[in-house]
Amino acid sequence: MPRGPARRQWDLTVGKFRQNDGMDLVQQLGELGFGAKKALLYSVLLQARAGSAAELAEQAGLKRTTSYELLEDLVADGLAVVGFSGRKRVYTATQPDNLQLRLERQRVLLDEMLPELNGLFNRTSHKPRVRYYEGLKGVRQFHDELLQTPSKEYFYFGSMQGLEGVVGRRYLKSFVRRRVERNIRAHAIRIREQEIDEPWLMPGDELHREVRYISLPRAANVVNMTLYDGKIAIVASTGENYALIIESEGLFTLLKLIWDYLWSIAEK
Repeated sequence: MPRGPARRQWDLTVGKFRQNDGMDLVQQLGELGFGAKKALLYSVLLQARAGSAAELAEQAGLKRTTSYELLEDLVADGLAVVGFSGRKRVYTATQPDNLQLRLERQRVLLDEMLPELNGLFNRTSHKPRVRYYEGLKGVRQFHDELLQTPSKEYFYFGSMQGLEGVVGRRYLKSFVRRRVERNIRAHAIRIREQEIDEPWLMPGDELHREVRYISLPRAANVVNMTLYDGKIAIVASTGENYALIIESEGLFTLLKLIWDYLWSIAEK
């Protein structure tokens, strides 16, 4: 007797569908705040278009009770609707465009919450705060946070070649574009011997950037330093790959004085 088509199941050990057309949405949906099982079930629902909790649970390899709870979450998110076929409760996927509406609602809510959250985070403390970001993902996370600076400016010292070696040219170019879009001004003291000759890294009002140069011919693996909003960020060059953020009013004041002196003697 011929066998029917192989049932698609999700392999949680590798994060991919077995015997499907190669689609892998769980990781991407995870970046949008979906848990692994919810992302899996949503992917199955989109492909099936509709089904009961038991049917969808079987396709996803999940328990029926887990499937039911997650499907109700999808209904609450506007990503599914529920109806009946006889006595059977049937869930139907809505247009994925509703996901964009969900994200927009979350963004509005976040904008309303941020002042209060920042107030809690920035309460006066006599102890410095230290945060450590490890690896490429951590270094990029720091730079993404830098784009949220309330003061709309920062003060940089370091090597462009070293920074590119850590974050990659594509990401660095994207960071510059987003910084300019947000009208954040960069004041940079850069090591002349470690420059990158690209138009999008040059000084100019259109790029909201001032640059001066200092010559350090023997410098190698110099960490990059960024001063902003009372914080000091140290980004290690290629090989170590980390970002260290220190919030200390006294240390910030000292390093900003040193930065100002170097700016006064650096060359345009």
